[in-house]
This record gives sequence, structure tokens and C-alpha cells, in this order.
Amino acid sequence: YSAYAYQGWTGSRSSNGGVNNPDDPGAASPQYWSQYMRWLPVQDVLSGTLGMRAQAEKYLPRLCNEADDCWQTRINRSVVSPLLDRTIKAAVGLIMRKPIILDGGDEDYWDEWRNDVDRAGSTLDEFIGHIIYSAIAYGHCGFITDFPSNDARTLREEREIAAKPYFLQEEAVNILGWRHSPVENQGMLQQVRFREFITEAEGRFGNTVNRQIRVMEPGKYEVWRESDLGSNSYEIEDSGTISVPEIPLSIVYSQRQNVLLSKPPLEALAHLNIQHYQLQASLINSLHVAAFPLLMLQGWDDTNSELQNLSVGNALAMPPEGGASYVEPSSNAFDSLQAELQDLEHQIGTLGLTILARPKAAAESGTKAAIDRADSNSMLAQISINAEQALQQAMNWAGAYAGVEPPKVGIDRDFNAKELDGPQIAQYINLFSSGVLDKETVLKLLRRGELLQDDVDLDEILSATENEELDVVAEELALEEPEELDAPVDN
Repeated sequence: YSAYAYQGWTGSRSSNGGVNNPDDPGAASPQYWSQYMRWLPVQDVLSGTLGMRAQAEKYLPRLCNEADDCWQTRINRSVVSPLLDRTIKAAVGLIMRKPIILDGGDEDYWDEWRNDVDRAGSTLDEFIGHIIYSAIAYGHCGFITDFPSNDARTLREEREIAAKPYFLQEEAVNILGWRHSPVENQGMLQQVRFREFITEAEGRFGNTVNRQIRVMEPGKYEVWRESDLGSNSYEIEDSGTISVPEIPLSIVYSQRQNVLLSKPPLEALAHLNIQHYQLQASLINSLHVAAFPLLMLQGWDDTNSELQNLSVGNALAMPPEGGASYVEPSSNAFDSLQAELQDLEHQIGTLGLTILARPKAAAESGTKAAIDRADSNSMLAQISINAEQALQQAMNWAGAYAGVEPPKVGIDRDFNAKELDGPQIAQYINLFSSGVLDKETVLKLLRRGELLQDDVDLDEILSATENEELDVVAEELALEEPEELDAPVDN
């Protein structure tokens, strides 16, 4: 398999016996190929129905003596159920259930910046959601913190031309190679190479797609553009320095093994989704064929010209020794296939996020439900923590680029919060009245329990309640002042 050829880009290896050329910037590293075989089924399933149909020779091979048109018809009827995609989106929805918190720093600057973090209109929450989706699908996903090149000499000039840092998503399948050593560069990356597709204007209305390799090293970068000689031939297009001493690449992992090495956590689910696709394609094709019964004639010569005008609207006169009947499968002929499809859907639900993929059984024990919830929370919590750390690192680089104090990043990890009921609210009030909990803690618990909206300003509420208490104290003092004035005064 070739990642380049699979995505329409040949030349991933040189012609000398399949050995990578050490001076070829587009040659994928051995660590890349060790992961790619695990990415392939996930990538195919997530490509959807059209992508799987394009891989029909692999997933829906031709049957013995099957004609070309019959095979193509069977392919065109096949449909992929988005079971893997739905599970990943459900996990992302839980992690990103509440907005990302940016606390501190230049709040006005970052509040405006978070509305477009990739110079393509994506909000911060939307962009990080895409990163987490890809990280769950393939095991990890990266994004670069970049800054537009300009001739500004001061921070004021940069702000005047709206030069702001931005993020670029780098999926695992596009990170071709890297160099890392624990004893060099304080354990940080020494080099990393990305495959990129750049769309550029051509003429007045046309566009052209160019393929290039971006090489990043601490404090500098190079861009190698594919030359006119064809694939596997590159020329330096651009190079320069960056204002941060590290490679500004942040990585979100879902099942980390080493630096830029991971395993897709839902790989088994992808294989089951493929099997579901194959069985469903067979069932759909069989049902379509079985929907048209086959007319069988007995005692008739197949060369008889009288049969040429035979149709469903004509009567058929049979000789004494002849007969006619329709051949069709029994009504329960496809029950086994349907049962197998339902079993696969159940397996996919249990391997994915069980609390989302299938309803909880009524007879399910409390212990089993707690274990399932703990397992799901453990995976989601680790991804959430990793995403929070990666985003904090990226925000620090963004702040260094822009010369603005970066904020502190927070991602809520309350995945399974439910709305508080009356007894729970009364319990919190009693704990507050007895002095066990303070006001701020109670307000946070109410917001976590879905009684307060996420955008409610707790500081404003606390300030308002403090002012009310001061008003009460002032009224009490005002009532005591006349008694003090009536007291005798010594001359």
C-alpha cells in the first residue's frame, strides 16, 4: 500500500528497490508506514459510500463468473452505514459539550481572536472539535501555530494590518516523517515534515493544486514544491525563520505509544463497520434480485417463437405435458443475514461508546453500568486532558507570536452531568446554610447541574449578592444611629 498512490500522489518511494531516498523530502519514514496499515481501514470507512465503492475490488470483490455489468450494479447498490463516524462524533460531542474556557491574558484580544482561529472562519471550539475527531479516528492529530509574514516593525503595526496568529490542522496521514531524540533539543522534536496540498489562483478564474512538503526545524522552516519533472522530485520554494525557538506543533493523542506514534482506538470498530458494509451489500443485492420471480416453463422448446412475445399481461396456453410456475425464495431466506447485521450493530455499539451507541438494558446491573461509564470516561478524560495541554501549548506560542499574554486554557470534563433534581438542590442549600459550602462552590455545582447556563458570569452574581449584604448591613446601622444621637453628651 502507498499513502501517496491511495490519495492520488505517487512517488512516495524511490525506484531503487523500494528503499527510501534519504535526500527525498517527500519520502515517508518507517515509523509512518508502521502506522499506516492501521489507518487504512479507518480512512476507508470514513470516506463514506463513494469512497468504499471506489475500493470495491478490495471490499466487494467480483464473484465467480459474475459479469461486469452485474458486478457494477451490485457495487452501485452498496451503502455504508456511518456507525464509526457516528461513534466518533458522539465522543467529540461529549468532550466539547461546553465551550473552551480562556481565562486571563488580554481578554479583549483573545475573545475576538477565538472567533476565527484558522483564517477560514472556524471558531476555536469548532477547530479543536475537528482535531479531536481526527485524533480519535487515527490515534493522533497535530496542528501548527503560525503567524502571517508581514513587514510590520512593531506590535502596533501588526495589529493595524490585522496580523494575528492562526492554527493549521496537520492530520496524522500527512505527517510523513520526524526526528526526535530524548538527549537532543531538551527532548523536543528536531525535525518534522508535512505533506500539503496548496490551491493557488491561475488566470482570472482558474485554480491549480500544487503539492509540496513543509520541513520544520527549531526556529526555521523550508517549503519544497514538487517540480515539473513529476512526483518524487522537489525544489526549494521558500525558506525562513520563525520567532519561537521550538517547532510550533501541538499534538492531541487518543492512544499514544511514543512521539507521533499511536494506535487508532476504534480500529476494531472500523473492521466491524467494513464487515457490516459487505453483508449489507449482499443483502441489498439479494433482495433486489429476489424481488423479481423467475418464470419456469415445463415441456416447452426454448427456441419456440411463440415465447418471444411472452409478458406479464398475456395468458399462456400450455400443452398437456407442459407446465409453468414462478420460482422465488422463501420469505425467511434472508433472516440469517438480517440477524447477522443486527449482531454486528450490537458489537459496534458495545465496542464504541456504549452509553451512546445503544440504549441501556433495563436488567443491566448498577455495577456493570458504572464500569461501562468509568471506561468511557477514562478514554474521554485522557483525550480531553491531552487536548487541553496541546491547546495551552499552542496558545503560549500564539501569545509569543502576537506579543500578547496568553490565557489559561480549560476544557470541561463533566461528560455525564445530569440536571439536578429537587432533593439535590435542597441538599446543596442546607450545606450552604450550615457553612459547609461557600457561595462560589454552590454556584459552580448549580452550573454543573445544568441549572445555570454556561455563559452565566459567576463573579457578577457573587458581586451582586455581596452588594445586597452590604445594603442590609447599612440599613441595620441606619436604625442604630438615632439611639446613639439621643444619648447624653458630656460638655
